[in-house]
Amino acid sequence: MAGSQHAMGGMQDTVVPRVQAHLQRLSTAAPDSLRALVPADREVVTALIADCEQMMRAMKMEPPQKWRNAVRDLRQDLAGMASMTATQLQQAMPAHRKRIEGMLAMRHDMMKM
Repeated sequence: MAGSQHAMGGMQDTVVPRVQAHLQRLSTAAPDSLRALVPADREVVTALIADCEQMMRAMKMEPPQKWRNAVRDLRQDLAGMASMTATQLQQAMPAHRKRIEGMLAMRHDMMKM
C-alpha cells in the first residue's frame, strides 16, 4: 500500500511496500540468484522487525509470544542463510517468505489498534 499512512504519526509508510517488493523478488528469483539477495533480505527483515518494535513501544504494547517467536525464527533464518548454498536457499525460501508474510500480517493488525 504505497500511499498508506503510518498509524503512529501520519508518516508515509515505506516499510510495507519495500517488504512486498522484496517478497516479490524472492518469489521470482532463480535459485542461483538467491545468494545475491541474502544481504538485501537481511536488511529488509531487520528494518521490518525494527519498525514493528518501534510501533509496539509507541503503543506501550508488550510484544506477544507469537511476535517473539516470529522474530526468533526470522533471526535464525538470517543467521543460517549466509552460509547456505543456492539449493539450500531455494529449499528454505518458501518457509522464510511465509514467516515474513506472517510478520507483515501482525504489523497490519497492530496498525488497526
